Amino acid sequence: MPLGIVSFFNISRGFGKIRTDEVPEGVFVHYSEIQGEAKILIEHEMVEFELKPTQKGPQANGVIRLSERLKGKIIQYDKGYGYVKTREGKIYFLHHKDVIGMGFKRIEPFFEVEFSPFEGEDGALAKEVIVVDPRPALERFAHLGDWREHLSQLNDLAQPEHWDLPSQSEAHRILHNYLYHTFARIEEEGKIQYAVDDKGQKLACWHTGLLTPSLEEIFAYFIPHKKRRTRAGYLRQNQWVLACFAPESHRYMNHFSTKPMMPLYFEDASELIYDPRRRLVVDFEHIVNDHRQRFPEPLQAAGSETLMLQLRQAMDRTLLLVQRNYRMALPQYYRGKVQLLLPLCLVDPKVPDLALVVSWEHEVYRANTVLGLDWAYQNARLMAPLEDGWLWRAVQYKKSQTIL
Repeated sequence: MPLGIVSFFNISRGFGKIRTDEVPEGVFVHYSEIQGEAKILIEHEMVEFELKPTQKGPQANGVIRLSERLKGKIIQYDKGYGYVKTREGKIYFLHHKDVIGMGFKRIEPFFEVEFSPFEGEDGALAKEVIVVDPRPALERFAHLGDWREHLSQLNDLAQPEHWDLPSQSEAHRILHNYLYHTFARIEEEGKIQYAVDDKGQKLACWHTGLLTPSLEEIFAYFIPHKKRRTRAGYLRQNQWVLACFAPESHRYMNHFSTKPMMPLYFEDASELIYDPRRRLVVDFEHIVNDHRQRFPEPLQAAGSETLMLQLRQAMDRTLLLVQRNYRMALPQYYRGKVQLLLPLCLVDPKVPDLALVVSWEHEVYRANTVLGLDWAYQNARLMAPLEDGWLWRAVQYKKSQTIL
């Protein structure tokens, strides 16, 4: 069997080319011809195969890798590292630097990955990791159809709320993000409900966490994706298609013996409240040096010492206020844990410019980053409406200043 080196491989479409001395322009290879459970070839990987002539050119059949590759699922990931579990149950340590890709590499729990197993001094390691399907959880679960129309209808159905930010041109962007992250949590908790109607058609449903003005709970209903095409690429075709967002009174709900439950983001309600008795440790140097671009534009050109001093002064004012009003600390859910957002007033002592992200770690609070107001608003809305709070007022104020 001839040997070759992979010159490229398209993950989403499931094909690539293998370069050999005899065929320098490359031999076509389809994922279905790759032996073993891992089907994604890595650039510069060496393989052996049977060469089959076709009308469209040479094709590689029965492709065998020379190095072992496994398939697994992310079971935990936070702060740049986590664990991958194979179908057989073996667990491998994963570090962000071992994920193949350029720039920002999005990793989430439940992502399927392919990797090279390696036994190190500290145990089993996952190297040369490739994310099989980087689509958000909701897009992997279902075909969403005319998503903008669905969002518009849900906006009309739900209690009135500000789902748009002044800086965003796309309508209902916050509602979009809210639903995507809500479903990710629903899937993580196993709260998708399934049923069969009178005609034998399968149904799926999950709780959006929203209410109508008359206080009916709103659900997302799904029916089978009947127009699924034959799988031509490597990514799975959606099994479901979004039928509608509708209240519990919709006839679809007649077929569910139990009502889908809302997502839950905390186990102890004390996680939602800032405890002034706990010490707050702030990494000022990291925030200033690594997140300078998030600061108000007039401050970005300031020296590090000057900016750090203003940040400390803003922190002192914030702590005085939050110690007297615990509601100023807004909870957000990020990578499996609750964090708190505190306002930082850097330019005008009465107008927040940034949100300080505070995490509870062991016996102290730690703050290692800041968020812009729009970003903070989208994150915080996942857990609760924010009407009339400091974050929404700050966003509106920035809007008025921009207009002026």
